[in-house]
Amino acid sequence: MDPPEGTSDRSCHDGQGQRGTAQDSSLAVRRLCLQIISAIDLGTRWAVFEADDAQLAKRIHSQVFAYLCSLADQGAFATDKFVVQCDAGLCKRENSVEHGVTILLVFQPVGCAEPASFTLHQTVAGCRVASTAFPPVTEDRA
Repeated sequence: MDPPEGTSDRSCHDGQGQRGTAQDSSLAVRRLCLQIISAIDLGTRWAVFEADDAQLAKRIHSQVFAYLCSLADQGAFATDKFVVQCDAGLCKRENSVEHGVTILLVFQPVGCAEPASFTLHQTVAGCRVASTAFPPVTEDRA
């Protein structure tokens, strides 16, 4: 059915026969991104109290990578390409308040034309999140 003259049809298909507005799709993408960020924030708070070393970075990377793999297996991402990078205090900072863990994430949620990229910086004071301007190139998960 065509939309009435003078109006635009802002609906879209999600690839699985579901029909919704472009705004609904955007809301679902934002909610998924917020859920992922929140889960990783809660799941990595313990790391700021650990000794800084390469083993800590590997543990965090493994934990976050497994979480994103499970989301990909459930169909949350448009592709199986995503990135997890972790700097677990390996870059020393003189200010102990800035001591923390930095996690870079890149993934493409279903319903999103471009990959989303975020940097989470976990410190004893809490978690700061920023969108990443220049994300690394994504690779297929192994």
